[in-house]
Amino acid sequence: MPRPCEALLVVDFTQSYPGALATMVLADSGAEVIKVEPPGGDPTRQHYASVMWNRGKKSVVLDLKTGNGRADAQRLASRADVVVESFRPGVADRLGVGYRDLRPSNQELVYCSITGFGSKGPLTGVKAYEGIVHAKGGRMDVFRGLVDKDGPVYSAQPLASYGAAMLAVQAIMAALVVRERSGRGQRVETSLLQALTCYDLSSFLGWQLFERGGDPMRRGYAGGGIPPYMTARTKDGHWLQLGSLTVDTQRNLLDTVGLGDALRDPRFAGMPKYDDPEHESLLQRMVLEKILGKTRDEWMDLFIKNDVGAEPFRTTQQGLHHDQALHNGDVIDLIDRTVGKTRQLGPIARYAETPTGPSGPAPLKGEHTDAVLRQVNGKRRKAHGRNGRLPKHPLSGVTVLEFASFIAAPFATCLLADLGARVIKVEPITGDLYRTLAFPRMAKTLQGKEALCLDLKDPTAREVVQRLVKKTDILLHNFRAGVPERLGIDYETVRKINPKILYVYAGAYGSSGPHHKRVGFHPLAGAITGGPRYQVGQSVIPPLDQPMTLDEVQHVSNILRRSNEVNPDPAAALACATATMVALYHREVTGQGQYLETSMLAGNLYANADDALSYDGKPERPWADDDFNGLHALYRLYPCREGWIFLACPSDGEWQALARALDRAGLASDPRFASKDARAANDAGLASVLGKTFAEATAGAWEEKLTGQDVACVEVFEGDNGKFLWENPWTREAGILVETEHPSLDRYWRQGPPFNFSETPGAAGPNIFLGEHTRQIMREVGYDDAAIDELERAGVVVTQDPAAVGVQ
Repeated sequence: MPRPCEALLVVDFTQSYPGALATMVLADSGAEVIKVEPPGGDPTRQHYASVMWNRGKKSVVLDLKTGNGRADAQRLASRADVVVESFRPGVADRLGVGYRDLRPSNQELVYCSITGFGSKGPLTGVKAYEGIVHAKGGRMDVFRGLVDKDGPVYSAQPLASYGAAMLAVQAIMAALVVRERSGRGQRVETSLLQALTCYDLSSFLGWQLFERGGDPMRRGYAGGGIPPYMTARTKDGHWLQLGSLTVDTQRNLLDTVGLGDALRDPRFAGMPKYDDPEHESLLQRMVLEKILGKTRDEWMDLFIKNDVGAEPFRTTQQGLHHDQALHNGDVIDLIDRTVGKTRQLGPIARYAETPTGPSGPAPLKGEHTDAVLRQVNGKRRKAHGRNGRLPKHPLSGVTVLEFASFIAAPFATCLLADLGARVIKVEPITGDLYRTLAFPRMAKTLQGKEALCLDLKDPTAREVVQRLVKKTDILLHNFRAGVPERLGIDYETVRKINPKILYVYAGAYGSSGPHHKRVGFHPLAGAITGGPRYQVGQSVIPPLDQPMTLDEVQHVSNILRRSNEVNPDPAAALACATATMVALYHREVTGQGQYLETSMLAGNLYANADDALSYDGKPERPWADDDFNGLHALYRLYPCREGWIFLACPSDGEWQALARALDRAGLASDPRFASKDARAANDAGLASVLGKTFAEATAGAWEEKLTGQDVACVEVFEGDNGKFLWENPWTREAGILVETEHPSLDRYWRQGPPFNFSETPGAAGPNIFLGEHTRQIMREVGYDDAAIDELERAGVVVTQDPAAVGVQ
């Protein structure tokens, strides 16, 4: 069977983690990826995960600082379908491989740029280190108060890089869909800052509402309600992450731990939401005390039997051995030529008709230079579409039917809506439960969609869906096993109506295997895959055999709960949208529909792709220091006379630049710091020297002084990502924020599409009311107003006129 991107040629100029991960996905999908490296090799080769990131690619060494190197690179790009680069804005142009240099000889080229802060605004020249973007973009404020520290807390998981990689693939695939229809290429761009916006589900709106007289936003993220999303220590010293957000699943939890009587206690009557923090904390202690009575394995046997959401807290290395991940093929074994047998990430999704996965191990540096340059004048497959007409948006004309609730799967379709797809969200009569848990006036997972409200238990409602399926390109759901069959939207039923449909299952664990019937919420995916465990470092969790009082258990429980904040949902959504876009491109080329599935488990393993592999001799993932400042003296937070900075100078050259910029005589030549090994051996001493230096001036002064000399150092923003966007007007000018309008909020700002297109901009639709588009959509498939009114009286549909509702 063909692979989805089999005919594509991708030239990869990136020298960064997000670029490497993006082109890994393309290579896994069948594209021929030519990795262009400088004579000294891509710096990311120094990372232990590069043997996975570079798998299935070809390596070509070219010196872009020479005329011959630039000429060879331009010849490569002249026959490429896609070019991907991660230079700072302007660098690619100076090296002769910018879009303006390459487009004249290849009008069909899709050219993708991955930057730190985008190509517009005051931060374009700042180096795109993960920690730099987190610090400036508000990510390090998410964990403020996680531990006893008066200041920002280092955010460990590289979510901006992962998100940028996924957004880059989505944008590339969307631009290729446009090219298939029009015969025209274009430039696409995303950034680590735009990726960070994907993880903010509510704070940006909260800051707007605060300005309108609403309640102020709290600092830091609480990590979800305590009883639904708490962590608990077991009798044998392990920690379990609980995930019981609904009434039914929380009832199962309390019954299983022997607290069924609490269901009748008026103090807990509002579960899973609690109005009184004292009552919430009391129930937490009651559950913690119960769980201390059995071992991890004893509780997991009971929880699985009784449909209680729970998973042991794991590292990413432990997550690679989860039995569901092994069943799904989310992790695979691959022999690498330099490190031997490895266990690493499998393909990002499973496709029924187009197999994906690594075609081979990572190449040696320059292994394919001669062969590739000899073939550089070969012919390239031309796009099908030759009419030259560009659509309004990349996915104009694509219709998506969404049957999903909560966050992960609905946010995946939001990303498709941002690309211009028409997304019809099919909700039950009571609405998506997330509507009641998010802001009362809107939820980010609703934006840009159309709302169709049906009771799918009724045959007439199912007939409405079947009529829609005939005109649908993508159907996506996140129901547990057996539900689609009962509702008449299972794959076999749907594909008989529309054989060309792309049918996407975006579940928690998968459609088969040992855990496929289990409930899944975001903390469980996080607990399995290791991101929260990485965030808390090495000093928070006591040894297994260390006795703890209930007060101590509750204290650590709260830290672990907060470390497992909302990011696993957006992380899963980003992977799902990426996999869907790969399948959509393949269908655009071949006309072939198919079944595909992603999972929260797979998406969150990918979100830890900096550590989601193992082999003999693999270095340990670097832990943050016990003060949660960072990884080492040259990659960490420092307090200043006023405010905090984050410094990122890990290389020898950057260290020398920092020493010159600080104008400290003898610092660079000090034998304790003269080499990378010496600095590592004397890390505490170097941190002390730098700490005293940075205390002499304000954070703002240090940012101005050091960035002016090309040293990566920024003042840490005091607030979360939503506040950062709201308080920096340049984000509007750069399109990171866009204005829209809906009766629920009148005119308001929302995060814009997290990708930019030079020819076919994304779409930024507004909020939706429950049933807002029911009447319009049913008219399109043949129902008149009288029939719709009758169905509404019967309780089969809900309609709502936004104009009649007005601003709430």
